[in-house]
Amino acid sequence: MNAVAAWLLDFGEGRLAAVGLREVLHIAYAPRLTAIPQTPAHCSRVLIIEERVVPVWEPAVWLGAAAPEQASRLAAIVGYQNSRRAPVQFGALLIAVPPLRIMVSDEDACALPATPPGWRAIAMSCVRRHDRPIPILDLRSMFSAPLFAGNSTATPAPCANMT
Repeated sequence: MNAVAAWLLDFGEGRLAAVGLREVLHIAYAPRLTAIPQTPAHCSRVLIIEERVVPVWEPAVWLGAAAPEQASRLAAIVGYQNSRRAPVQFGALLIAVPPLRIMVSDEDACALPATPPGWRAIAMSCVRRHDRPIPILDLRSMFSAPLFAGNSTATPAPCANMT
């Protein structure tokens, strides 16, 4: 199979994942995040963009990092669909640095990393890049399905889409 383009996302502390090229719609610099009480730490904030309330996922926190003391300076605004004919939904992923465009192919496929265990719940597959596994995120699952707070081996996510 031919190689396809993707975005490599860096969540900090060596936590990397990828999403499809068309899934990253915008990068928000210094996003103004609003805390939502009584929500899990990995999706406890939203941002308002173009009059939409967009749920924010913090993959680093989901994967075991401590919640950052200061606000992230970058958010990748992503789009996904719950089905082929469904409207595009929006979400945001907090990232440490701007995304890097990469090429991946079926020949790069590999097993998901065993640690941290949270990858299994938010990734649909994995590719190897420079001898390192890079999980491919399942945005639809992350932003739409129920996730049991604090259980990193559960199926994602109480970050219900609020658009």
